[in-house]
Amino acid sequence: LLMLMPVNSWAISNTYTFNNTGDNWNVIHGAWNFGFDGALTGKWSDDGRRFDGISGSFVSGSRTINVNSGWLKSNGKGKLNIDFKRGNKTYWGSVKFKDKGWFGGQYDNYVSHTELKLWGGANLQCKKGNGRSCGSKWVGLDLYGPKVVEVPEPATFALMGLGLLGLGFTRLKKNS
Repeated sequence: LLMLMPVNSWAISNTYTFNNTGDNWNVIHGAWNFGFDGALTGKWSDDGRRFDGISGSFVSGSRTINVNSGWLKSNGKGKLNIDFKRGNKTYWGSVKFKDKGWFGGQYDNYVSHTELKLWGGANLQCKKGNGRSCGSKWVGLDLYGPKVVEVPEPATFALMGLGLLGLGFTRLKKNS
């Protein structure tokens, strides 16, 4: 019984990384063309069809994109709630991703357990540093990146250790 507890508690981090070198890239555009480095983290549903509870951040110089929440289906449909800081302006809203055929089938969006490839966009709201509105701006977000190796959370190792310790005590008690 003690050994089953840690095995059932495997909590895996699902993280996709992005940079602007090689085949891993991400770009925000809409009169701007910036490349960012960063990561998205979330959890896959038990049936493997939905990547949920997404958060993360991307950085390019003094520009930052924070992903506050979001979800994606394996067919690439979904949304990420972001805020994008550029200078003294902050843009925020939900970047939406459509399913396959976003650009007439030329680029199909998808999310798998090994990588994600998404093209999407939104009309984001803008506020200046002084709190005044500065309208809105269309922003596109292109993401393509691999998933990094899955690493169990520290709590999983602690539970596994407790399970092994319990087995050791049981064996000691049986032998005495």
